[in-house]
Amino acid sequence: MPSNHLFQYSVVSALMDGVAETGITLSELLTHGDHGLGTFRHMVGEMIILDGVIYDMKPDGSVVALDKNACAEQTAPFAMITDFKPTVTASKQIPSKDSFTETLSQLLPATNNHYLVNRIEGTFKSVTVRTVGGQQSPGESLAELGKRQASHTFHNIKGTIIGFRSPAFMQGISVAGDHLHFLAATRDSGGHVLALEGDGELEVSAARIAAVNLQLPTDDEAYNQAKLVRDDEASSFRFCCSVLLAVTPQQLIANAFLVTLVGPGDDWNHLNSTVGGRLVATVPLGSSCHDPNYDAEECQRLQSEWLYSSVHSESSSSMMAPLFANQSCDPFQPREKPCTLGNYVTYAVNATSAEDVAATLNFAKEKNLRFVIRNTGHDYLGRSTGAGSLAVWTHYLKGDEVIDWKDDQCQGKALKVGAGVQGFEALAAAHAENLVVVTGECPSVGLAGGYTQGGGHSALSTNFGLAADNTLEFEVVTANRKLIKASRCENSDLYWALSGGGTGNYGVVISATVRAHPEAQVSRAKFLVTAPEGRSELIYKAIDAFHAALPKIVDSGVMVIYFFSDSFLQIPALTAYDKTEAEVKQILQPLADSLTDLGIKFDPNFTHFPSYYEHYDHYWGPLPAGNIQVGTQLFGGRLLPRNNLKDFSTTARKLAEMGVIYIGVGLNVSRFGGSNANSVLPQWRDSIVQVSLTLPWDNEVPWEEMLATQRRITQDIQSVIEAATPGAGAYINEADFQQRDWQETFYGVNYNKLLRIKKKYDPEHIFYSTVAVGSEAWIIANDGRMCRS
Repeated sequence: MPSNHLFQYSVVSALMDGVAETGITLSELLTHGDHGLGTFRHMVGEMIILDGVIYDMKPDGSVVALDKNACAEQTAPFAMITDFKPTVTASKQIPSKDSFTETLSQLLPATNNHYLVNRIEGTFKSVTVRTVGGQQSPGESLAELGKRQASHTFHNIKGTIIGFRSPAFMQGISVAGDHLHFLAATRDSGGHVLALEGDGELEVSAARIAAVNLQLPTDDEAYNQAKLVRDDEASSFRFCCSVLLAVTPQQLIANAFLVTLVGPGDDWNHLNSTVGGRLVATVPLGSSCHDPNYDAEECQRLQSEWLYSSVHSESSSSMMAPLFANQSCDPFQPREKPCTLGNYVTYAVNATSAEDVAATLNFAKEKNLRFVIRNTGHDYLGRSTGAGSLAVWTHYLKGDEVIDWKDDQCQGKALKVGAGVQGFEALAAAHAENLVVVTGECPSVGLAGGYTQGGGHSALSTNFGLAADNTLEFEVVTANRKLIKASRCENSDLYWALSGGGTGNYGVVISATVRAHPEAQVSRAKFLVTAPEGRSELIYKAIDAFHAALPKIVDSGVMVIYFFSDSFLQIPALTAYDKTEAEVKQILQPLADSLTDLGIKFDPNFTHFPSYYEHYDHYWGPLPAGNIQVGTQLFGGRLLPRNNLKDFSTTARKLAEMGVIYIGVGLNVSRFGGSNANSVLPQWRDSIVQVSLTLPWDNEVPWEEMLATQRRITQDIQSVIEAATPGAGAYINEADFQQRDWQETFYGVNYNKLLRIKKKYDPEHIFYSTVAVGSEAWIIANDGRMCRS
C-alpha cells in the first residue's frame, strides 16, 4: 500500500460484541505496512507493530516478538496498520496524555475530521498501560473483558508510543480519539496507554492518513450475526470509564473538557425535583478573574482571601489543595486564560437529608457517573473532587446535640453532629454544656467526614486519643441506598472501618456521635529559636535537644506542634489540657536547660485560659474562620516511631538541607484503641510524632512545575524519611497522594480486613477516593473518567 494509507481489518463494534474467533493472519497483515496496533485471537493481549515487527503484549505486561512462523499461524480479529512516513517531526514536552492530544492538533491543524498516525520516542517519567487477558467463553464482549483487565505503571522508562487518531464520527468503526500502544525500548514491556508523562523533550512524528481501506470479515458467522450499531455507551470501553456529565454553556464557563450526554434533560430535571431544587451546576469560584466574566473588584477580593479556608468551605466545588484544581480557574492565572472546570465536580447535590443522599447515589449508579462525597474541600489527597463527577455535598447536613450515651463499653456525655458540622461548630456546642470534643487544629475542618474517618489528630489527642478513638456511632447511607446505623453493637464491622479506615469509601456518613469530655483549664507555651547567619549548626543542635526532651513532654499529657528548617526551630503550639502555667514551665525545664547549655536563649511565651474553648479561640481563631492558611504547601508525610527518635538527627538535618519545612505533631496516643477497637493504622500507637514534609506551592508557577515539585517529594524526600523509619507508616490525611506502597503505608495489617468490609457494603465499588481501600479497582484517566483496572 502507499505510504500513510491506512489498512484496517474489521471494526471496533465487532470486538465490543465479542467477535474474536477468526481474523486476518499476521503475515497478511504485514503486507499492508510496518506501523500499527490491534489485538489477537480471542482478544488475548495487545498488539503493537513497530518497524515491521509484531509484538504480543501479554496480560502481565511482558512482551514477546513474533517470528515469521508465529505470524503465519496467528490471526488478528481487529488491527490497523500503515506504511508510516512522517510529514511532520518535532521535539516536544509532553507532561500528560491530554497534552499530547493538544500537541498533535498543533502539529497537524485543520484535521478534526481526518485519521492521523503518530509515533513518540523518548524517556517517560511514567506510562500507565492496560492489557486484557482474553475471552473466557466464546463471544464474551470486550466490555466484560474490561472488568478483568490488568494495569501496569512503568516509571523512568525509555520507549516508543505509536497510535492512530480516528475522527469522532467513526466511533464504532475505529476507536474515536487517540488510540495509543506503548513498547519499552528493551522490548520487554508494554500495553494500551491509559496515561503518560514525558521526561524532558520527546520526539513526535506524525502524518495525516491519505486514504482508508477497510476489510470486513468474510465467512465469519459470528460477525454476520453480530449487532453492529454505533454504540457510544459500549464503545466508551476505550476509556473503560464512567461517563462525564454534560452541561449547557449557560450553566458553566467554557467547559473545555470532554463531555458525554448521559441522558435526556428530563432526567436531570427529575433529579433536581427529587432533591428539592438543590442540584448545583459548578461555576468555579475563580471565574470572576477570567474573561468574559471578569470583575476587577471581586477578583481582587478573591486574591486577598484565597488562602483562607472560609472562601472554599462554603463552595460546593472548590478545593483547598490547589494541586488538584489544575490551575483551571483560579484568581492567579491570566485574565485571558479560559476558565474551565478541569478537575472540579460538574454537579453537586446540596443534600439536607438522607433521602437526598440516597437519590443522588441512585442517580449516579443508574447513569454510571463518577460519584464524589464532599463537605468543605479540606483535603490534601484530592478525594473530595473529580473531573466530570456528580457530588453529594454534605455541608448543610448540620445539627448538633449533646446526649447521654450508654453501651456495654461506654457511658457518659456525647455529641451527635451532622456530616456538615465543622470543628468550630462542634466546639461551640460542646462548650455550651461545659464539655470538649476532639477536633482538628483548623476550625473549619468537618468533624464526621475525612478527618475522623482518616484518624484525626488534635491538640487534645494525648489526653483523649485520635478522633477515630472517640467515635460511638455513625448514621450511614450505604451503596444500596439504605440508611443504617453503625456502632460497636450494630453493624460493628462498618463502624470499625469508618473509625480510621479511610474516607468516602464505605458509605455516605450522615451523622456521627462522638465522646464528649469535661471542659478544663488549659495552659500553653510557644517559642522560636533562630541562629545567627552562618551558624545553622546551632539550629540542628537545638532540634536534637528538642527531640531528646520530647518523650517526657508528651508523656506528661501535652500535645506539641513544631516546625523546623535549616534556619529556625519554632514551637507555635504546646497545649497542656488541665494544667497550670507553673506545671508547663516545669515540663519544659529539661529542654530549657539543654538549650541554655548550647548558648541558646530560651524565652517562651506562656498563657493560661480557664477553658479549652477560649484557648483554642485565642490561638487557632478567631472563630469561626481561624487563622490557618490553606493551599500554601505540597505534602509528604510519615509517622515517627518513638524508638527511632533518638537516631533521627542525621535524617532531620538531611531533610532540612533539602529545603523541606518539617511540621511535627508530638503526641502520645499509645493508650487508646486497644484490642483492635478501630481501624486506625496500628503504627500510630508506637509513634511520638506525626510528620508532614512540605515544599511551598506557588499560585503563579505553572501547574506542571508544581507537579514536578510534588514528584520530588514522592521520589526524593519521602525516600529519606522512609529509610530512617522502616515500617512506620503515615497518617493518610496529611501525606503524599502518590505514596508508594500506600496499602501498607496507610492501612498496614488492617488492609485485608478493610477490603472485605468494603466488598460487603460496596460490592460494585461505587464509592471511590484516592488511595482508599479497594481504589486499585480503578484507574483515573487523564480526562477524569474512572477506568476499571
